[in-house]
Amino acid sequence: MRKLEFGWFLPTAGDTTAYGVASAQVAPTLELFDKVTAAAEAAGFEYMLVPVQTACWEAWVS
Repeated sequence: MRKLEFGWFLPTAGDTTAYGVASAQVAPTLELFDKVTAAAEAAGFEYMLVPVQTACWEAWVS
């Protein structure tokens, strides 16, 4: 049986701390990417999904 692997998604179009609240939006910055990457590594995730254009994010959430 193959080992189960877990990955995380890098929010290249930004993120939020509260859905539906405009003031809670987090801009896509290198600082955000560093924080997300460090948190994913610390949590033991083995890979990162990195969208390369905004359309990737829009297709994923719709």
